[in-house]
Amino acid sequence: MNHVGQLIEARRLAYLNGAAVARNGVADFDTLIDAVRGAYLAHADGDVVMPKSEYLRYPGRPGYDRIIPLLGHLGGAVGVSGLKQICSGTGNGGRGFPRASGLIILNEPASNRPFAVLEGAGISAARTAAVTGLALRQL
Repeated sequence: MNHVGQLIEARRLAYLNGAAVARNGVADFDTLIDAVRGAYLAHADGDVVMPKSEYLRYPGRPGYDRIIPLLGHLGGAVGVSGLKQICSGTGNGGRGFPRASGLIILNEPASNRPFAVLEGAGISAARTAAVTGLALRQL
């Protein structure tokens, strides 16, 4: 059973901070590239739902000061829905925070019940790198 299946079977809400996310696979670059490839193939097969994204921007602040909520569903072997929220603040470095932060909430599609909350900035950065890795693999 994969990590998603294990979390759903636990029937409780799990929280994984950045360190726990890294321990559970985000640091394994080959696995990430394979996961990104699987997501692209599912998208090509019509087994992905991704509504149009919206950006929350603040008047009078730089364009990179924003919150981006992204909804999606990935079918196939994974079978998970959820929300990724990426937040960016250009002044965060001066406040002692990273520029980008985020959360990912995973939902079981059968019940729509949330089953995991994950620190999302590291996952998002790793996914971006894995897209490049996948492109290089195809050369």
